[in-house]
Formats: sequence, C-alpha cells, structure tokens
Amino acid sequence: MPSFDVEAAYADLVQARRAASSDVRPFGELKVETTLHVGDGGTFFCHVMERVAPGRWELLRAPGAVFALRVSSTPALWLDAGAIMLDTTFGAFIPESAAEEIQGLDDAEVTVDFAMDVVGHESFGQRGEAVVKTPNGSSVAVFRVPTAGSYPVAKGLDASGRVCAIVVGC
Repeated sequence: MPSFDVEAAYADLVQARRAASSDVRPFGELKVETTLHVGDGGTFFCHVMERVAPGRWELLRAPGAVFALRVSSTPALWLDAGAIMLDTTFGAFIPESAAEEIQGLDDAEVTVDFAMDVVGHESFGQRGEAVVKTPNGSSVAVFRVPTAGSYPVAKGLDASGRVCAIVVGC
C-alpha cells in the first residue's frame, strides 16, 4: 500500500480552501445517517465501513486524496481505517441506505451495471467524480483513481470521538 500522510493532506486541503485554490474541487454532498462505506465504484463492494456522525457530508477532490467531510465538523485525531482494493479505476463513498439497496438487488440477483451509469453520467465527465443515484434514488459518490489497486483509507474523529471525516489517498 502506498504511503499516505492524511494529516498533511488535510492541512493542504484546508489551506487550499482558504486560498480558493482550483486544486480543490467540491463534487457534491451526501446525507449520511449512521454508516459510511468505502469501496469499489464498479461493483459497490465495500471494503471499509465506519459508523459516523450523522448529517450532511461534503465531498471534495484534492491533489492526492478524496475527502468525505461532515459539514461543520473538524477532525481532531486521524486514524487508519484500512484500505480499498479496486479492480477498476472507480472508488465510492456509499451511505448505509444505498448499501442496503445495493445488497437487496444483489440478493434478488438483479444485475445493475453502476459503472456504466457512472461513465455515462453527465456530471462525471472529465472531472473524475460524481454523485449518482441507485435505482431507488439513494445517493452514492463515485470517484476515479489513477489505476486499479489498493488505496489507503483514513478516518478523522471530532472532539467527541465521532467519525467526521473519511479520506482515500490516491
């Protein structure tokens, strides 16, 4: 797994946002109630699952990382959360409601090619990330990584010890 300094990546993100740098691109928001999964954006197979602070989560692309940050929260402590192993060049942040729907489709043996929907999604384009909908309307954030492979995932805890940030180093 490549080396990833999440504290440095977050400090760079904060500084770039203050400077209104074009290096940081917000690409949407997710409503997250209890759990956020991180996994493969082609199959939506989850590799990392974290119980998180509920609320609106902002999605940002920065050089070397993709962030999911709870709006109005600040991470006080960073911890390793694992890694995602991708067979494609797509990763995803998947709220629990979307994960349950996707699992239900899988259990019913309904084939949905989310990757094709993402590639053709009008907001995905050249940017490399998008918030897309499942067939029943749950939101999923999909982002492109440089190559298939393993990517580190870190979590940020707020002062109360709740997960308020999840970051994929890429």
